[in-house]
Amino acid sequence: MELSKYSLFLYINQGKNDNIINYFQNSDVDVNLPLNNFNWTPLHTAAYQGNLQLIEYLLKRGANIRTPNSSGMTALNLAETKQLWRVVELIQNYDKCP
Repeated sequence: MELSKYSLFLYINQGKNDNIINYFQNSDVDVNLPLNNFNWTPLHTAAYQGNLQLIEYLLKRGANIRTPNSSGMTALNLAETKQLWRVVELIQNYDKCP
């Protein structure tokens, strides 16, 4: 299954986790791939949507929590802005892992 970056962005926004996870498991696509002109990665998009399951998957696959988008915001910053405290906690706890 080949997806465009825009399709992947839409799938994440629509919460189609099974499609997204299947895509990453069956391709060599970098989970830190910028998906749009604003340099949102899958992690930025999932964090903004509050998608805990996908965030956890992406973190385990090596998503970089420090990657800024074109506005200089990380996935953590986006979650804080939207007051998605469970997302904030998940990212912060992952950051503390060795």
